[in-house]
Amino acid sequence: MKCRGRRLPGFSRSHRLCLLLVLPSNAFQGLLQMPAARNLRLTQAANSNILYAKSKSNGANSEVEPYIDLDELWSDETLDQLVYEGDEPDMFLDEDDLSLLYEIEMPRPTSGVNATRSDSKGEEPKYMSIQDLGHLASDLSYFYLRDELGLGEDVMWKITNNAGSVLMMKVSNIRKKVELLRKTIKLSDDELRQLLSAKPELLHLSANKNLSPTILFLLRQLDLGTKDLRTLVLGCPALLTYAIPNLQKKLKFFQTTMGLTVEETRKLLLEEPKLMKCSVNEGFMPRYRFLLREVNIPREDIVRIIKKNPRILAMSVSQNLQPKIIFFFIMTLMMTPNDVRKLLLKYPGILDYNLESTILPLTRYFLSLDISAHEISSILLKFPRLVNCSLAKVKHVVGYLRFELGLDADGVRKVLYQAPEVVGLSSDNLEGKLAYISDVLVPAGRNETEENTTDYHAEMLAKVIVGMPSLLHLNVEKNLKPKVEYLTSKLGKAGLARALDRMPMLLAYSLDNRIKPRLEMILDANVDGGKITVGIPKSERDFLHWLDASARKAQQKDSMRKTSTRQSYLDVIDDRDNGRASDGEPRVQQIEKKSKIMHWTRPRRTSKS
Repeated sequence: MKCRGRRLPGFSRSHRLCLLLVLPSNAFQGLLQMPAARNLRLTQAANSNILYAKSKSNGANSEVEPYIDLDELWSDETLDQLVYEGDEPDMFLDEDDLSLLYEIEMPRPTSGVNATRSDSKGEEPKYMSIQDLGHLASDLSYFYLRDELGLGEDVMWKITNNAGSVLMMKVSNIRKKVELLRKTIKLSDDELRQLLSAKPELLHLSANKNLSPTILFLLRQLDLGTKDLRTLVLGCPALLTYAIPNLQKKLKFFQTTMGLTVEETRKLLLEEPKLMKCSVNEGFMPRYRFLLREVNIPREDIVRIIKKNPRILAMSVSQNLQPKIIFFFIMTLMMTPNDVRKLLLKYPGILDYNLESTILPLTRYFLSLDISAHEISSILLKFPRLVNCSLAKVKHVVGYLRFELGLDADGVRKVLYQAPEVVGLSSDNLEGKLAYISDVLVPAGRNETEENTTDYHAEMLAKVIVGMPSLLHLNVEKNLKPKVEYLTSKLGKAGLARALDRMPMLLAYSLDNRIKPRLEMILDANVDGGKITVGIPKSERDFLHWLDASARKAQQKDSMRKTSTRQSYLDVIDDRDNGRASDGEPRVQQIEKKSKIMHWTRPRRTSKS
């Protein structure tokens, strides 16, 4: 609305009508009495918040134009009826221009410091002074909310539209409610503004009959502390507007239907306070029955799933749960209900992702790599957090494996199928692990001076990664490095490289539970440590049988070696006595020919008699 001069303190031109509506009735009519030179008269309908406007030029007794509703007063097409004659008016009226209101004829307030009584002689009412207007403004809830609590213009508009009757309340009434919220919930000024901005309807409620009983009910039923109560109320401000029977019904669902304890219920609601906005009959129960009856998930597993992701109870069955679980997981990826149960138990947060913009594009890309729908379901069961990765990130990892590491298409598919966690690794993490594994494989099979050594190492690295893709998601410092150091100390670096060449999955076994115990037993039995690649994948029983057989073979070979060595020694001794070898050659020449060093003793000299 346009007006002459500038804005009344704290009011934009669009708030000018709001000011008139929230004044006490005895002051309202006085402020509406514009000076005679004005071309506009505003009146208020009795017992209503509708403001009417009409042009004074029509005359008091002339037929009046149709009244304009409050909403229509803000529209552009009626502004021409609200513009005063004269120069183009400014947009605002500030504090310096309050003197424009001084000539408004209006009775003094009936209470307050400036209140006066009309004498018995019936003196005419006096004009209201600037001080009287200031006192009147201090009693308006609008100024209290805006100036003392610091609510912004947008919030004041929200209060005007959604809780307009609040502006008709006394300041003392609103202050009592605000102080109750501030003290019982321990709200800071910013948190109080946040609460009232989100739910201004709270100011409609009675401090003694609504707010206090509801807060006390929550404290007792959920055994809340002050911090927990503040978290719950700020997370769901509408919670304080619900009747206690409504709250009891919702808590009964959690504690009776789902079988949660008070502590579990409190933890669930603190994690997702907005659950209290859901209806039991139209919200909680349909979603619970869908998981129980249509997906065939047992009750105890549903409870475990909900504990991990409470937002599931706020998801629409027809628009969220059914399209993802029934149409995508079961019908598209051919998962069984048991597979869906395992998937949701492992990562229930997968239901938070958008089907059209996130899940389906990833699925289409995997299908383009000749990975079947059944294989995609297996990948999701192994690594459901795949949906966390963007399509661009997945494409980058696939390109790195294909062109940087040199894997063929089958190798890439094997890596994605057996170790889908690789797509979640950062580039630095992935390259660091590959560099470490490559360093372990350097001595494998060739000398560094040979040609094409670099290509050979790249081939060996690719062979190891394809042979055991899960190496890529093992931690270097906590997992790979301790294993490599231990195996190197027992087998040597070259021996470890040869072992990994034969069996890439060696480093995937547990160091303390598998590698150490079995390698120690192998070495104690005098079996070659390199045989660890044969014995480590066996079951405990088969390993013991294999180790016993290997130990016997090792003993036989050792016995045969010792026997052969002893016989050769005896032959040499005999030939020494004859001075020549059995084939007629000198004994020393025969020993050199065999390339062996035999034990030699100096002949004893006989003493002269």
